[in-house]
Formats: sequence, C-alpha cells, structure tokens
Amino acid sequence: DIKKKKINFRTPVSKPIENTYFVSTHPDQDSLQFSSREALYDLNDYTLYINQIPHIDVADSRIFPDSGKAIVRADAVMDPLKNAKIAMDTANKWHNFYKANVGIMGRYNFGADAYYDYTDKSGKKNTAYFHEKSAVDYAHRIFSQHNRALII
Repeated sequence: DIKKKKINFRTPVSKPIENTYFVSTHPDQDSLQFSSREALYDLNDYTLYINQIPHIDVADSRIFPDSGKAIVRADAVMDPLKNAKIAMDTANKWHNFYKANVGIMGRYNFGADAYYDYTDKSGKKNTAYFHEKSAVDYAHRIFSQHNRALII
C-alpha cells in the first residue's frame, strides 16, 4: 500500500524459493544474501520485515532462524536472531548448535552464543555453552576468535 508507505513482496508457493532472495548492497556485508517468500518494506522507518526464511548462509555455516523471520533496519542492520539453530561446516554439518542468539554482520561475519551437545571419550553426553565472536579464514571457513565455553 503505497499510500501507507509500505511495500509487500510475495512469491507464490509454486515458484522455487531459491529464485526469490534479498541481497545486501552494504559495502561491509560482502553481498550477504538469503531467500524468502514474503517481506514487508516500511518506508516510514526504512525497515524490512522478512518472513519464511529457510536459512541464511554465512561463510561455511548455515543459520536457521527459529521463526523463519528477520528484521533488517536502516543501514542494513539486522536484528539479532533469537533461538536459532546453526550448522557449521555446511558441507558435512559436523557441528550443530541450538538455542542460539545470532548477530549477522555480513556474508562472512557473525557472532553467537549457543548450546552444543557432544559425547566425551568415555561415552558421557555433555552440553557446552559457547559465547563466540567468529572470524573467517581465507577459504571462508568459520573459526573462533575467542575460545569461551562453559561445560554444563
């Protein structure tokens, strides 16, 4: 509704979602992009409300928004994603984190705090809580800048 300064974007379910995506043009975000079926752009406050996001790829990680929603504000600032899931090493999905609070800063940059379940060498299952600021190497693989984990 242009009178209300709001623009709706919708893609029919019959169309592949991969053909409908948003791409950041912000110079610090390295063309961050992700698919979505619908969004609302509010021209009053320059905020984009995006729905039905299956995942957001950042470096070699895949982030799954809990609600499938994201909010992008003026200057391409994305609100933190709450209760998301993260699969790191997208080729093999070796590491799966949950209950993640994720701040996405660009195509190769995010930070998160999350839980990770693992089994130690004695076979005991454990949960670790990570609070990380990630970085990316030359091959666009995520690694930790701060190694902070709390074993629960």
